[in-house]
Amino acid sequence: MRRKKKNDGPALSGVEGFSLIEMLVSLGIVMILSGMVLAYNQSSIQKTVLFTEQAKVIGVLNRAKAFALERYKGNSTSYCAFGVKFGPSTAYSILGVRTPSSGSCITGSVLSSSDTIESYALDRRVSFKSLPPQGAIFFEAPYLSAVNSGTIVLELVNVSPVIQSSIEVTSGGSISSL
Repeated sequence: MRRKKKNDGPALSGVEGFSLIEMLVSLGIVMILSGMVLAYNQSSIQKTVLFTEQAKVIGVLNRAKAFALERYKGNSTSYCAFGVKFGPSTAYSILGVRTPSSGSCITGSVLSSSDTIESYALDRRVSFKSLPPQGAIFFEAPYLSAVNSGTIVLELVNVSPVIQSSIEVTSGGSISSL
C-alpha cells in the first residue's frame, strides 16, 4: 500500500484548461470589441461638442430676440433692432441697430450703424459652414420679424465623415434646429 504524501495535490489528469490558441483567440476578440467601443466613444464626444455649440448659437439668437422684445437700451442709446453677426470664421456677436433719425430701421448699411453688445466664439473644433445673406440675422422691434432669415450650418473641423448641424431662422422670427 502506497501512502500519499501530505504535499501531493489532486491528480490533474481529469482537469482540462484552455489551450494557448483559445486564449489568443479570446484576447483578439476582446481587443477588437474594445477598439470598436473606443471609436464609437470618440465619435460621440465630437457630436456632443457640435450640438453644444449649436445650442449656444440658438441661445445667442434668442438673446438678441429678447433684446428686441424688451427694446434694450444700453449706454442711453436707443436701438430699433437687434441681431447676430457671424464671422469671421468662428466669431459671432450680438449687435444693436441704433434708431435712425428718419426712415426705416433696417437699411442696407445696417452693419455700419450698429453697436456690438456681446461677443462670442465657437469651440475650436467647430466652424460655420454656411451663413444667411450678409452673414447676419436681425430681429426688428416690436414685431420680432427676422431680417435676412436663413439657415446657419455648423460643421466639425477636420473630421471624416463630415458631421454638420443646422439652425433655421424663419422670416417670422422662429428659431429651430434641424
